[in-house]
Amino acid sequence: TQVAKGQLWRLITAGFCHDRQSPWHLIINMLCLWFFGARLEVRLGSREFGYFCFTGLIISSLTFVGVAWYTHSTTPAIGASGAVWGVAALYT
Repeated sequence: TQVAKGQLWRLITAGFCHDRQSPWHLIINMLCLWFFGARLEVRLGSREFGYFCFTGLIISSLTFVGVAWYTHSTTPAIGASGAVWGVAALYT
């Protein structure tokens, strides 16, 4: 992968990319973030909530890269689902 070649910014920027042909993935991600994230942000505070989302994004990106490396997959990582699932997990 490109991350292994030193392009570490891809771990972050992948969370801001989505499939333009299918907006439903983005819409559902944003609805979940709005529903769960709004309540968590009030409880945690904006700064800690932001740190948590960023950490969830990095961990999910690293996990994706690790699985892709192990399986020799060339599928690109796009979307914020990892961060959103982290928020949903914390909410539960």
